[in-house]
Formats: sequence, C-alpha cells, structure tokens
Amino acid sequence: MSFKPDMGMKLMESGLGKESRLSFHDFPLHRIYVLGKNSYTAVANLPWEGHVYALSIDFNNKTLVKMLAHSPSEKNELLRASKSTGHFDLDEPISVSVSGHFGDLVITLKQVFRPFIVEEVI
Repeated sequence: MSFKPDMGMKLMESGLGKESRLSFHDFPLHRIYVLGKNSYTAVANLPWEGHVYALSIDFNNKTLVKMLAHSPSEKNELLRASKSTGHFDLDEPISVSVSGHFGDLVITLKQVFRPFIVEEVI
C-alpha cells in the first residue's frame, strides 16, 4: 500500500505551529479505526495547493458520537462496534467538519505523520 504525503508534516514544515488551531470542512468519513479504549482514528486523502495529502484525525468516544449524529441510521450499530478493536466501515460515507490541532510526531515502520487531534465537531 502506498501512502500519500502527510498533511500534518507538510503544514508543520511550512511553518505552522503545533499549537495552531485549524478547521477541516467536509472530511470524508468512510472507515473508523479503534486504537484503544476511547481512542479512534480515521484517514482520508485531501487536496491542498494542487497536491493530495493524507490526513489522519484522532478523536475520542464523545467526538465519535457527535460525528455519527450525521448518520443516525447507523449510530447504534456503530457505537456497539466501536467497543471492539480493529475497525468498522460506514455503509455510506459521511462528511464531518472538525477543528483542533496537530499532535505529536508518530513514527511507524511504514510512515511518519502528525495526526490531527479533533477538539470539536463543527
């Protein structure tokens, strides 16, 4: 699997401070990964300045509930699934708008990225 360049890394390299608060509108939510108890992430490829970047957003259970309010038909089933590990897919993708800040650098075997920490669903 090939990963797009990370948007968090790109913005930080461009001079954006870690404490800067940003908003992303119409983030396409297709699949939600369970990282642990009360910890989730989702990834989407987004265009920015003529290029496509990967953006990883991290959020908690309270934020998950607010996001799923955009898809009430799936809400109960997905909330049950969210208690497990792994991931769950939405039957139909939804768009959410979120605000927050970029977190600490994450280094894995296959990639280096800065996740966007969601503070609010807007």
